[in-house]
Amino acid sequence: MNFSSSRQMQRQAPRVDLSTRLSSLGRIALFLGAVAAVAVLISTAGEAHATPAPWSQEATYLSNPFPALVNRKDTDPAGYANRFGASLAAAGKTLVVGVGEEQVSTPANGGPDPYAHPERIVVFERVADAWDGGTLLQAPSQYRPPAGCAGGAGYDDCYEFGRAVAIDPVDGDTIAVGAPAEVVAGADTKAKHGAVYVFQRTDAGWSFLTRIISPNPNPNDRFGASVSIYGDVIVVGAAGDRATADPSVLNGAAYVFTRSSGSWGATPVATLRSPDISPGATFGQRVAIWGNTIAVGDRAKDDVQVFTGSGANWALEATIPGIFGQSGHGLALRGDFLASGSEFLGDFPAKGEAFLVKRVGSNWGTPYALSTALVPAGVSKPAWFGGSVALGEGIVAVGTGCGVGAVELFDVTLDGSPTHVQSLSVPVASTWNSRQFGKSITIAGPHLLAGAPWDCNTSGSDCTEAQIYQEGSVFSFINPTLMVGPPSPPRDIIVTPDIYSLRVSWRAPTDDGGSPVLRYRAFSNPSCEVEAIPGVEEYSCVIEGLDPATNYEVRVIAINAIGEADAIAGDDGDDTTPPVTFRVLEAMPVPFPGYLNMILVFIVLALVRWRGALRF
Repeated sequence: MNFSSSRQMQRQAPRVDLSTRLSSLGRIALFLGAVAAVAVLISTAGEAHATPAPWSQEATYLSNPFPALVNRKDTDPAGYANRFGASLAAAGKTLVVGVGEEQVSTPANGGPDPYAHPERIVVFERVADAWDGGTLLQAPSQYRPPAGCAGGAGYDDCYEFGRAVAIDPVDGDTIAVGAPAEVVAGADTKAKHGAVYVFQRTDAGWSFLTRIISPNPNPNDRFGASVSIYGDVIVVGAAGDRATADPSVLNGAAYVFTRSSGSWGATPVATLRSPDISPGATFGQRVAIWGNTIAVGDRAKDDVQVFTGSGANWALEATIPGIFGQSGHGLALRGDFLASGSEFLGDFPAKGEAFLVKRVGSNWGTPYALSTALVPAGVSKPAWFGGSVALGEGIVAVGTGCGVGAVELFDVTLDGSPTHVQSLSVPVASTWNSRQFGKSITIAGPHLLAGAPWDCNTSGSDCTEAQIYQEGSVFSFINPTLMVGPPSPPRDIIVTPDIYSLRVSWRAPTDDGGSPVLRYRAFSNPSCEVEAIPGVEEYSCVIEGLDPATNYEVRVIAINAIGEADAIAGDDGDDTTPPVTFRVLEAMPVPFPGYLNMILVFIVLALVRWRGALRF
């Protein structure tokens, strides 16, 4: 089932108003909305936070549906995939699973080949309250590495397709996949230049869209080691990128790519770097984007840099020190909350920490160590706590990448103070003690997915070595109280024509679908967007760059974390009723702007009076 094609599109008729002033009723509604928002904030901050209903494991866990498929150009029948669930991303009803390694042959001793490579991702769709059988996505054959490219130096030598995965949380129809060890130029199979592959969903299903590479690929750039997407922006981390002419000095970078008219630009519109460029930095080790905010982690320098902006213009907003750690793997951003994990921070066996930071205005507060919230709950911090982190609606999840593994859940209030609410553990009985449950985590609405890339998919008492390296699992949890859907359509569309633009105004939907509306998009090719603000009822934006004396059809979309709903101007719900088109005003030749005309009138009058005075 194609989630995008199953969205229910409800339509409403517009009102046309050539006045740019809000009505008295609109001003009253806006005032009341603001008062309501303040009242909600005050009441929420002052009351005790109720513990939500617990998350429960679904009956069926996910395993690799393509375990015997060899993706290389060779056809070794002994090949198999392993470490299913090493990377995860989810949006709405779509789940993306990376396969952590790829077995290409069986060594003489019969054991697993340590020089394997990830080469695929599997996309699952939520159908009838269950995950489907999965769809295989691969890079086009011309980009896949040749057989035997490992060279005996490690499994990450020449590809790593699927090491990082991301899916657009706005509509769930775009996937970005990192391949940080791919060779994009030259014959050195260990160059690790890196690449990112973009896949797009249409009514026909998923298909490869484009391949993005660094504008200046160098050995060990590892472009694509991390990747994040939000709407029309993809952020790609390249922790080995060089900011100086010295090829031996690694500094790291994050590249920003944008989409226009359905196509992703091959050249980055912006390159983000740490303001403190120093040798050994790994800026770009992890990246995250949400709305107009980008977070970039640097595990070597133990900090996270936060940038805000849009398009090609991004400025450093804050440096949050001490929250990334020596080998942090987790970084998540959602709204004004940022979570970061540092699985090797501290001494064994109590290694690891995870932090939560909240932004108020443009100020990021003091990082809150989530392990301190475990103490009142009587929960001991597991080893490598913070190996992965994920943010959902009012919740932060922290995973461990050590041993059997675990996932700790914290409920987050509006003031940013977290409370430990639940511990998730491996739900399959076995004596195998290195499943790495929680090595990867993702949250989408009521669904929490946790990867166990070393799980052997057995309910028996033990796992064989072959099973460990051949399999891997993803466990699905659900919280019924968070069941959500797309919002209802925006209301009362008002279109005000101008010479080169259309001002579009509307009111918020009556139903947000159970998840807050994130943004609105008004478009007529081109479009304009505006972020949703809690408690605000009325919105507007201007669609610019239009042709004078031309008709345009206008559509407004409300988007939440699950999906979208739109209202087409002029459509009253009857498919036989054509949408209303709005005609941009004709450009009238005016010799001078209005205020210059007034000045000329005063000058002429003054000259007349002056000449009259001379006659006396």
